[in-house]
Amino acid sequence: MRRNPSALGTISIRFRRAVELSARTRMTKTRNTYQDFMMCSSCRWVNVPRYVLAGGILAGVLSAAITVGYIQEMNNPNASNLVSEQEVVGWLKKAILTHHQIGEIVCEQNVKGNVRFKITPEVEGEFRDAGADNQLIQILRGCGLAPPPPARIVLTTAAHAQVYLNDAFKGQASAEGALIIENLAPGDYRLRVHKEGKKDADLRISAVLGQVYQVRMSLEDAPGRIHLRTFPGASCWLDGKSQGTVGATGEFELSEVLPGAHSLRVAAPGKTERLISVKVAPGAITPADVKLIEAVQVNPRDGLKYVWIPAGTFTMGCSPGDENCATAERPPHQVTLTKGFWLGQTEVTVGAYKRFAAARAQKMPANAPKSYEGWGNGPLPIVSVTWFEASRYCGWAGGRLPTEAEWEYAARGGNTQARYGTLDKAAWYKDDSEARAHEAAAKLSNSFLLFDTLGNV
Repeated sequence: MRRNPSALGTISIRFRRAVELSARTRMTKTRNTYQDFMMCSSCRWVNVPRYVLAGGILAGVLSAAITVGYIQEMNNPNASNLVSEQEVVGWLKKAILTHHQIGEIVCEQNVKGNVRFKITPEVEGEFRDAGADNQLIQILRGCGLAPPPPARIVLTTAAHAQVYLNDAFKGQASAEGALIIENLAPGDYRLRVHKEGKKDADLRISAVLGQVYQVRMSLEDAPGRIHLRTFPGASCWLDGKSQGTVGATGEFELSEVLPGAHSLRVAAPGKTERLISVKVAPGAITPADVKLIEAVQVNPRDGLKYVWIPAGTFTMGCSPGDENCATAERPPHQVTLTKGFWLGQTEVTVGAYKRFAAARAQKMPANAPKSYEGWGNGPLPIVSVTWFEASRYCGWAGGRLPTEAEWEYAARGGNTQARYGTLDKAAWYKDDSEARAHEAAAKLSNSFLLFDTLGNV
């Protein structure tokens, strides 16, 4: 009996072989008819019972019709052609389509954007459990269904910086500052870069599969600290800004100091003020030992006490409300003294000037006032000397005459008014001096511990 071509009906040429093979398979499984048929080279069926042949052909046609029906349905533009992993599992379990046909259908629909899965390890496991072999898995991966690769970070930062991801150490950047972090699962990450002497840099990244994150993280210099050791109770200033008062231990720490050179000023009541330069390294602790000595010191040459006058700013000239100002004192103007200096606590006394005269082998001034008893009254202020003689004295004592601004700043003692106290308490003047000089330091001092700046001689 010859095959009837019409038995294939509307089956396409493309799937004819599948139909024929399906029909043959069903025929061989019918009762015990294996021995009853064979296919000769002329494609004739021999020794096959008619009812067996008819049944086999019918089964083959039905199988082919079902197969063709699936394919036609997938090619129908009006049908919903979305392919899910559950649908593929159903095809595999029912064995309706061959693995090759499943691969063709899925790949064709993937081109159209109708496939709703990727061959992840989980999906691959489901397919294999349903009967998929390696060939089908490779076909599906090859047509673009392989899952996207894990995310990765390509980092550029400071050389040899340490890199952490969610606080887990990921490695050290190269000498060029490069580091790659691979195999990132989807999720949120905190990327942190650390290097000694630099501020840590932080960045939040939400990783997505298949993404490569090009990240550049620059590191700024970390602030340093200054560890100050000085006189307890001293006040300190950094670059002109007050930092606070040193405690009883005499130690004080200035934090968050930018790297570089800074001016550090330290002052305490009754002590000399110190102004030093401090160079702070990034992220480091810089020690600063500032010794303050007594603000009042005895000069061994002339035997007088000298007071340390700290640097500062004041208004020079006529004081507010002062009606006795001379023309030269107007207009008032601000003056800043950037350096402190030593100044005699009192006027130069007769006794001190005698030391100078003896050291220089020169005579005392002529015409001593009557109250000076022929220069015998040592505590009185020296008088009757010229500017040149005063300048030579200062040079011998180890100093110089103060400038006009230095003198006014020291004489005011930080006071903005014309007087730092009432005349009766702070100065000798015509109403109480009896028209003569009095011993030095007999009245009230100003805040710099200077005496008689408002008058004696």
